[in-house]
Amino acid sequence: MKVAGYQAEVEDYNYVMEHYAMTGHYRGARKLLDEMELTMKKPPPAETFDFAFKAIALHATLPIRKSFEQARRTDLTRAFTSLLEKMKDANLGYTTAVFAAMIPMYRLMEDLEGMERALRLGFGFDVANPDKHPPEFLERMERIAEQAAAAGEAPPVLPHITTSILNNIIIAYGQNGEVTRMITAFEVLTAPLPLPSSSTPTINEQGFDEEEDDAPIFHDHLHPSEGSSLSPSVLASRPCLPNSRTYQELIRWCSLNESLVLAQHYLKVALNHDREVDAELRNLLQHGDGPVWSPSVAVSWTMFRKVYMAAFRQGKGNKTNVIKWLERQANEVLRWKKEDLG
Repeated sequence: MKVAGYQAEVEDYNYVMEHYAMTGHYRGARKLLDEMELTMKKPPPAETFDFAFKAIALHATLPIRKSFEQARRTDLTRAFTSLLEKMKDANLGYTTAVFAAMIPMYRLMEDLEGMERALRLGFGFDVANPDKHPPEFLERMERIAEQAAAAGEAPPVLPHITTSILNNIIIAYGQNGEVTRMITAFEVLTAPLPLPSSSTPTINEQGFDEEEDDAPIFHDHLHPSEGSSLSPSVLASRPCLPNSRTYQELIRWCSLNESLVLAQHYLKVALNHDREVDAELRNLLQHGDGPVWSPSVAVSWTMFRKVYMAAFRQGKGNKTNVIKWLERQANEVLRWKKEDLG
């Protein structure tokens, strides 16, 4: 464009940045950001930064030789920190795409505190208090809602935690030995708590004592306060759908952290999910007229192997029982597959 005498616009830069984001080419994205700032004599818009962060986030999840891992971690950390500083200097607020990029980066940096801070502020999830949205998140959403109302735009929706983000959360907690937080994150994010309705009875009406540990939590704090620009629909969250990688990582880290019972449990959960996905897909093929999707969950030998290796490290008696259990599960899977083929 320069040779032809044309001046590149923001849309032109974003077109190239989008392709960098799709391929994880974060170095090209950084150079283009610098060129954009020099050419336009002002900081790039938030949308352009989003593409750069997406490129970094994707590159952080790509496989790499172990000998290059440390060099990549150092370079990605430098690029990530540099972009955050640029956004701060430009007085741009962090968008959902930026918070989404923080999760794999903090996982790569083994910074659990930073990851949890990003989850609280960006997605309204606090693993220490999973039954309610953090106050700082509600304040941020209120500010966004007020700005949208002033501009005549639609109210914001709750940022959605994708399967990729969930997998990074599981790996981050697993590699740091935080099994309890890993399980909490999985269970809550795959089945988020519903918003309370106006007809929800109080604890005393339900007959529970306020001091009882098993008294249910009705989440009255999720209701927007009077005069708030937030509506209940803004706080409605969608469940995050696990895939095969999710279960593989769950079973892997439960096994490596010597939580054999949990590894067995999630292998069974994966088997049941596999059957559900298989039934849905077969029903779609037989009776549906829409597009056919690729199944998101499929049982693999890796899941069985992780449980087997964990059992092998146990005592002789427990090891024998687990191996017999694995044999029964494997035979059941083989029976399913043969029936499906028939």
